[in-house]
Parts: sequence; structure tokens; C-alpha cells
Amino acid sequence: MRIDEGNFDRAVPCKVAPFPLTRRIGEIREIAETLFKKRTIKAVDAYRAKVSERLFAELAMAGMSEAEQDETVGAFFDAVEIEISRQRPYGCRCHAW
Repeated sequence: MRIDEGNFDRAVPCKVAPFPLTRRIGEIREIAETLFKKRTIKAVDAYRAKVSERLFAELAMAGMSEAEQDETVGAFFDAVEIEISRQRPYGCRCHAW
């Protein structure tokens, strides 16, 4: 493929597609285990907020709209809750979900 020297002034639109959050199984398992170990609802909420902030920032940097970010992060935490149920079928200590 040849690049013409005169075409560098044209902006080529592109969209970065991050790896789907719900497919990050290792991260989902790690977060589920960490949440399970939290002893209070306050600790669970603080950890979820920290993780959510990181995920929202990552998705924003990839150019995802706020509505898409909300849906994606929500689906991620649904997957975390399913993993908690799978790992601990009898519930967690604080019942924060």
C-alpha cells in the first residue's frame, strides 16, 4: 500500500474497540473474590466505586459514549455477581448486592 504525501492533512476516523469487559474472566474472578472478602457494605461500595471509576476512564479513553459505558460497566458487574454466586453459592458475608 502506498501513502501519498499529500494525504496527511486528512483525518481518518477510527474507533478503538476495547476487549469486552464481560470477557475479562480473570479480572471478573479477581474482583468477585475481593468483593467476597469485604466485611462491610461500606467497604464493598468503596471497592466497586474504585473499580467502576477505572473502567469508566478506560472506556472513555477508547472513545465510548457515556450510555455505552454505563451499559458495559453494568454488564461487567452483572458478570461479577454471577461469578460470586458461582464461587460462593451460599452468599457473601455482607449481602451487599
